[in-house]
Amino acid sequence: MGCIDTLILNKFAPSYFNSNGTISTSSYYYMPQRDAADNIYISGNTNFVGGLNSYSSIIKFNAKNELVWYQNYKPFGPQPWTGFVGYGTLTGIDDTANLIMSDFNGSNTNPTTTNITKVDSAGNFKWSRQYSLNNPNLNIYSGVPIVASNGNLFCYGGISDNINHEKLITAIDPSGNIKWVKRYDQTGILKYHLLASNLVSQDANTLILYHSFYYNSDSYFDPAAKFAVQFVKINKADGSIRQQKSFMYFSGAAGINYIKCYSDKINYNPASHLFLLSSFSFDNTFQKRNQLLSLLDTNFNVVKSTFYLNSLQNNNDSRKSLSKENYSTHLQPESNPRRLLYVAFDNNLEIANQKIIDLSNLGFPNYNFTGDIGYKKNGILNFQLGTLASVATNSLYLFDHSPFYNGISPCLGKDTILFTKSPVYTFDVANETMYEVGTIPVSASDLIPNNTPVSFPLPKTELCKQISICDTIKLFGTKYHCLSNPIDSFKIYRNPLCVRKTNWQVDTNNIKILSQNDAALYVQYLQPYRGKIKVGFGGCSLTDSIAIEVYNTKTGINLGNDTMHCPGKTITLKAGKGFKTYKWQNNTTLDSLVAIQPGMYNVIATDSCGNIFKDTVTIASFDVVLKTDYPNRLCPADTVTFNLPTNLYNYSWLPATNSSLNNFTWRLFPSVTTTYSITGERLPGCTINDTVLINVKPNCLPDYIYFPTGFTPNGDTKNELYKPSINGQFSVYEFTIFNRYGQPIFKTNNPTAGWDGSFKNSKNPLSGTYVWQCRYQFVGRPVQQEQGSFVLIR
Repeated sequence: MGCIDTLILNKFAPSYFNSNGTISTSSYYYMPQRDAADNIYISGNTNFVGGLNSYSSIIKFNAKNELVWYQNYKPFGPQPWTGFVGYGTLTGIDDTANLIMSDFNGSNTNPTTTNITKVDSAGNFKWSRQYSLNNPNLNIYSGVPIVASNGNLFCYGGISDNINHEKLITAIDPSGNIKWVKRYDQTGILKYHLLASNLVSQDANTLILYHSFYYNSDSYFDPAAKFAVQFVKINKADGSIRQQKSFMYFSGAAGINYIKCYSDKINYNPASHLFLLSSFSFDNTFQKRNQLLSLLDTNFNVVKSTFYLNSLQNNNDSRKSLSKENYSTHLQPESNPRRLLYVAFDNNLEIANQKIIDLSNLGFPNYNFTGDIGYKKNGILNFQLGTLASVATNSLYLFDHSPFYNGISPCLGKDTILFTKSPVYTFDVANETMYEVGTIPVSASDLIPNNTPVSFPLPKTELCKQISICDTIKLFGTKYHCLSNPIDSFKIYRNPLCVRKTNWQVDTNNIKILSQNDAALYVQYLQPYRGKIKVGFGGCSLTDSIAIEVYNTKTGINLGNDTMHCPGKTITLKAGKGFKTYKWQNNTTLDSLVAIQPGMYNVIATDSCGNIFKDTVTIASFDVVLKTDYPNRLCPADTVTFNLPTNLYNYSWLPATNSSLNNFTWRLFPSVTTTYSITGERLPGCTINDTVLINVKPNCLPDYIYFPTGFTPNGDTKNELYKPSINGQFSVYEFTIFNRYGQPIFKTNNPTAGWDGSFKNSKNPLSGTYVWQCRYQFVGRPVQQEQGSFVLIR
């Protein structure tokens, strides 16, 4: 999204409007207010020729600086009216565009009063009430309301009974009724003197009350005077204090040389959750207003502070405006020569622009003027200037301008050094504690307008106009950089009609800016770095960026050791970050390659300095099989033995019961039929597995072999053969019978075969003793060898 801005200076004259308001605090002279639609409301009083009548006045302009209405409200009371005590000056706009007017009478009067009036956006009265302190010993010295997001008003003031400098906050509901009144005091502070104080709404539940003050002396110029800033969180529901904190500014890092701080503006940015505190400080000659800015988190810890010295010997009254994004602009009108000075600060507290606008060249009249500023939603500043002459020749000027514009023209003004940065340090101090000290009676009564508002026309003359079209921005530069050549540059393309200032953003911890302008940036890289160079236009959302990587000269490339392909898995070969180009054997150009099969892989990489590096790695085929089939059936308590591969390690199996592993010999002896799974690791992270079902026969006899001690081959069909009794299955079986002379007379490998007593075809074997030998192995058991004798009986 770009920014298309129209800069314009309009004159509205003649006007009976007097830009000086009536609230004694100088920061409320002009009272410009802006609603959510960028309508501008300016308030003050209207004096007619002869000075017989004076009105409370509001002028409304729309976002294009076009007059909507000019309403004058006649004060209540007897006529003619020559003073300005009535509905007062515009001090706020609520969330439904109702205008809040305020005036007070507190010059040692009894009772002291504050008048608050609510007017709708069309200029019609909604209600008007007067709030009184009915105590002759108390003197109110201000009473400016702010508007919370829910329409409630919080009216801040102060009271003095010649002992303490107390603060007073009154909560008023949207209909003007008093909700609560609270008094606050800073007791126990030696020689306390308030410099400035105000309220800001943080959220729906919290008010922020802040003060700048000095103490420890009754003189502002006394070296013993200590200057501090205090922040207090207050509960909107009942006025109770939630949190408070104080700090001081110093020009020395060791906490020396107090800066005489006078805080006059505060803003809260709900998006960044940061407060912006704007302050000024006079120099020792009391001729220069120096500028102090601080960002604070929600616990009032200082995130950043800056201190800018004013280069002009000028103590004229100045105005400040803070945008919701925590931009800040300092405006200072001068009458001789007739010009407008301003300095704009970005939300990082750095100077965005410093300009002088020669008002004489713009046709500005030859007499004094005052002014104020406010931010529009698009970041454009709106200057409201009013001349101070006779009531018949007063004029109003509305001047739209951007704090981020560059160039020299009658509209834009001339770049000038007005402020220079100086060191500043902040240190937390022990809280100058604020206490709740009860309440005070405040009464309210209705004020009834005498008549309807009077509206006047206000002709417009256009004095200056310029259009800035910032709809294009493109950043050009290289991504990879080598520290052996650390100097680099970036350039942008922009619409030639765009006059906004180019805003370069770099990480200054890693990159040094050598020079910059609206078209190019020249830098020096300080160390290896990965980040972005970003560019945009000040106050505009249109940006572009380049991701950069800065590296030392590379010393080599390493794909790692040769390895083995793991079944079902891939291997990611990494050449390493930071090279400018990569080329693998398959012509891919990423910094890594996924290998899905065995083979030889190689890469060629070039670093940002032009050096070429190569490496090769071999991925071998998998070289082992894990096989644990077992087709037989066991009897309970029998054992199955497997000899596992010795080139696998970290074996594990389930279930772990009725099993053991010793020197790669895996033994299983389940009591019931069980399926076992076993896993072995070939390389780190590379595993293979297998399963085996072991069937267990219920109620079966164990394996055994039994050799009888005799037999009777006599033809009676009983005990006619000599052989062992067997239960079980053999994997090895060899049975041999010998005569008394050691001659083998019978041999078999069949466990079911036996000797019938014959020898050399003789059917009449000789009675006597014979010897047998048997070598056998039951399935799953070790080989056994036995021998013995038996008797042949005829």
